[in-house]
Amino acid sequence: MNTASGCGASGARVAATVTVVPRPGTPAVVSNNIDVCAGQNTIIFIQNPQDDLAYQFYDAPTGGTLVSTGPVFVVYAVNSNVTYYVQAVNANGCANAGARVAVAINVTQAPATPVTASDVTACPGTTIDLAVQNPNPSLTYNWYTAATGGTLAGTGSTFTTPVINAATTYYVEATNGNCSSATRAAVNVTLSSAPPVPTLESNNVNICTGGTATLRVTSSTTGVTYNWYTTATGGTPAFSGPEFVTPNLTASTTYYVQAVSTNSQCAGTSARIAVTVTVNQNPSTPVLTAANVGICAGQDVSLSVQNPQAGVDYQWFNAATGGTLVFTGNAFTVTGVTANASYYVQAVNAGGCVNTGARATATITVTQAPATPVTASTVNTCPGTTVDLTVQNPDAALTYNWYTAATGGTLAGTGSTFTTPVINTATTFYVEASNGNCNSATRAAVNVTVSSVPPAPTLESNNVNTCTGGTARLRVTSSTTGVTYNWYTTATGGTAVFSGPEFVTPNLNASTTYYVEAVSTNSQCAGTSTRVAATVTVGQSPDVPVLTAASVRVCAGQDATFSVQSPQAGVDYQWFDASNGGTLVFTGTTFTVTAVTANVSYYVQAASGATCISASRATASIVVDAAAPTPDVATANVVTCVGGTATLNVLNPDAALTYRWYDAPANGNLLATGPEYTTAALNSNTTFYVEALNGSGCSSQARKGVTVTIVNTIDPPLADGATICAGTSALLSVKNPQPGISYKWYEAAVGGTAGFTGAEFTTPQLNSSMTYYVEASSGGCVSQSRTIVQVTVNTTPASPVVASASVTACQGQTAMLSVQNPNAALTYRWYTTPTGGTAAGTGSTFTTPPINANVTYYVEALNASGCASATRTTVNVNVGAPANNATVTGNEAGICPGATATLTAASTTPNASFRWYTTATGGTAVATTAAFTTPALNQNTTYYVEVVTAGGCTSSSRIAVQVNILEALDAPVVTVSETTPTQVTFQWSAVPGAVAYEVTLDNGTTYIVPSSGAAGLTHVVSGLTPTQSVTIRVRALGNADCETSALSAAVTGTAENPQGNKIFVPNIFTPNGDGFNDVHYVYGNTIANVVVRYYNQFGQQIFETKDQRTGWDGTMGGRQQPVGVYIWVLRATLQDGSVVNMKGTVTIVR
Repeated sequence: MNTASGCGASGARVAATVTVVPRPGTPAVVSNNIDVCAGQNTIIFIQNPQDDLAYQFYDAPTGGTLVSTGPVFVVYAVNSNVTYYVQAVNANGCANAGARVAVAINVTQAPATPVTASDVTACPGTTIDLAVQNPNPSLTYNWYTAATGGTLAGTGSTFTTPVINAATTYYVEATNGNCSSATRAAVNVTLSSAPPVPTLESNNVNICTGGTATLRVTSSTTGVTYNWYTTATGGTPAFSGPEFVTPNLTASTTYYVQAVSTNSQCAGTSARIAVTVTVNQNPSTPVLTAANVGICAGQDVSLSVQNPQAGVDYQWFNAATGGTLVFTGNAFTVTGVTANASYYVQAVNAGGCVNTGARATATITVTQAPATPVTASTVNTCPGTTVDLTVQNPDAALTYNWYTAATGGTLAGTGSTFTTPVINTATTFYVEASNGNCNSATRAAVNVTVSSVPPAPTLESNNVNTCTGGTARLRVTSSTTGVTYNWYTTATGGTAVFSGPEFVTPNLNASTTYYVEAVSTNSQCAGTSTRVAATVTVGQSPDVPVLTAASVRVCAGQDATFSVQSPQAGVDYQWFDASNGGTLVFTGTTFTVTAVTANVSYYVQAASGATCISASRATASIVVDAAAPTPDVATANVVTCVGGTATLNVLNPDAALTYRWYDAPANGNLLATGPEYTTAALNSNTTFYVEALNGSGCSSQARKGVTVTIVNTIDPPLADGATICAGTSALLSVKNPQPGISYKWYEAAVGGTAGFTGAEFTTPQLNSSMTYYVEASSGGCVSQSRTIVQVTVNTTPASPVVASASVTACQGQTAMLSVQNPNAALTYRWYTTPTGGTAAGTGSTFTTPPINANVTYYVEALNASGCASATRTTVNVNVGAPANNATVTGNEAGICPGATATLTAASTTPNASFRWYTTATGGTAVATTAAFTTPALNQNTTYYVEVVTAGGCTSSSRIAVQVNILEALDAPVVTVSETTPTQVTFQWSAVPGAVAYEVTLDNGTTYIVPSSGAAGLTHVVSGLTPTQSVTIRVRALGNADCETSALSAAVTGTAENPQGNKIFVPNIFTPNGDGFNDVHYVYGNTIANVVVRYYNQFGQQIFETKDQRTGWDGTMGGRQQPVGVYIWVLRATLQDGSVVNMKGTVTIVR
């Protein structure tokens, strides 16, 4: 249709088909929640994917970013929880109906890689413990022999390796059950022929003054012990073991630990490792700026340390010890304090050391602020006048301060009454109360308004009560200057009966109304105010009450009742706990005080209306007598036969008390008096009650009940027999004995005379088995039969005979005690007491504990029946005297490495023998002769010798004998002490332990004795030319060859050159063959190289030399040159690099 013209199309309509394609189903995933370890990859799978659908993964439930397409989505390196959302889309682009399917990936953080010692040294053929440092108990630690993969070798924070014979690396990972650490920590195990150097938990430990430090070896090597020293070399161990607790230290100290082999696979000792214990000084106890601070309730208070130390923390607690840390710092502000409190401060330095002594105490004392004063809130006055403002019911102990501002401001006046300045405009004044330290929390406001007429008076009360014949005080509380107050008996008109702000009425017998008006005496306020009414209500005062009894005596716990005699109608009777004032405790004519336990008085007054009361109060006094105690009974349940009687008894009766028996717990009939009561014949169960009565006539506050149970017959009693040993008694007991029933013991089944009456029967001493019979009776009832009680008597063995009644043992050793010819059928028990006590041992032989003092043991024989011998046999153990300690020779000088030492022990103990050990205690003796030759030694070694007496007692301790391995002496330190043109003198300091020295000039090929002698400390090299150098080295000799030191550092000395760089050429020589001055030389001490040429008078060169040592012999070509003058030319290079050119003449003379 043409929308402009409204004309329809001329042709047919065109069809448009909309094809609706079904949406695909919601996809299903294999898992909607996937757990993965941090940093790992994970895969999301579509369950049963359809080939004709596309699966799209997004990072949001709607919208969001498409992150993957396909039925499999690989998520790489997941490090935090994340959720992906998948939808199915068909070929038409239609997504599944409903929401996308969420897949949550939950990340578990992998534990950190464990921390271990990275390198560990072990001895060949041993195992070693590898440990995780500071293990987490919630984690599992797995050990492998490969950095990744591999077979699990062990589990735990500590892992013991197999026997190690080659260098091996182990790897440990931590796992929390789901995730393992990203990498495994490697621990390299190397082998050493010597014990490995210990690894310490820490090489630096900090403690406080006076504390101890725990030093710990964390490496673990089998066959090794650890010795701790206070010196880097030598010295005696202060402790042996992997963990050393130092003594209390007051200064920083360095300890040294070395591993000592106890395994033949590793010889010798390791190097010592130092660990320094740094002792931090305790800081000084804090001194407070103020130890006691007073504040007003609700204020803040600041507590501070005086002169705080730098580097020290000040910790504030709410208790003198322990408690809660409430603040750290030099100054501590406590806000809004409302009650007294104390805080306690201690000083802590960076080393964690707390000051010695107690914490410093800061005490806060809180003073309560007075209440806000009460005043008239609004006062009216005339212009140009002053006003008296007054605090109502002022407290004389407080000061009242007046201001013109609600807070702050300038003090306008002081006192419970304040006269304002002249008022011309409305003004507000404020008053606060002060106790000298604290002010009221807020100030009370008094609004002063200004009026042109006198304001109507404000009365203290518009209704006042008085009693017949009394007066009333009427008071104006408003205060306006320039105003007087007139009082009338009529509302208008009339004559004033009084002028002034306070009017005391005449005595009144009837209620009366008065009226007061304000009359201006100031031209600023004209006329009078309206009158204000004050009604005085007159009431009748009642008489003082008269009591039926003014004093009542009761027993403790009883009630006391007071009553008013002939009470007046319309009058209230008010009972108080004080003669004046006090608390109103009851209103009424009769007052009952319940359960009175102490003397007390109450006071009653008569009141008519609100104001008229009797002239005084009547006193009602209660005097309390103590109640008798509730008695206890011998038994609360008694059994008797039908028709029988029962005897009831008070337990531990008091002769000063009277006991009364009743048939009811309260009231009832009095049946008998006395501590014992025998009932009448009874045919049914009955309960009786007893109370005590004291001399004051007061009974116990409760009665004690006793129930008598009636039975028709009595069952035979039950009792077990006994088995005893001959010569002893048996205790026979009735099972569950009943009160009120008598038990009799016989030696015959019927008849006979009872040998004992009671529930427990102790027989006489028996030597043969015996049968007893017990029957029960009560009143007229007797058990139908007697119960058989059999006593079986077993024989007792004879006292044992001991192998020796006196034994000697060495101090601190055990002794073996034995029974002679023991009987296998008997058991022998050893004691430290002749009777009783606990057995110290069992058996025919007994090894005592170590004996340090004479002691006596006792042995008894016990047969299979459990019967012991009548007496115990005595064995005395005496302490033998120990041997005297040994003295040892042979270790004085020390030995060379690889040599042996012969140690010889001696003792003052006669006929002594000796035992040599490698340990101070325990161990196996390595020799048992006085002279002991050690094996070849390569390190300092300590042996221990003990002395043994002929009786086998050892000396009180082993004597340590240290064999020191001699070491090479220190090399001498050589210097040049003196030089001359022809010699150099060398010197060196004496080397400790040296007995001689040797000098070498050829670097150790040959040696000579120093020129100053074998033990001399100097050596002179002579025959040198100027500037000639000589080099020597020196070694020190000891008593043994192994003490010879290394050669000293090479030291070079140079002969002096007094001529310096001078060159001398002689001007004459005589080559005549006489051996004197036959050759012409050039002389100079510092010539490095030289060229000299000789010329004849014709200028012909006749000779040249380039060697200072080769001179001209006066010939040319082997022919002598004639006598005469010749010319020489010289060019020389000196040792300092400078060049010298010279020329001159020389004359041949023959």
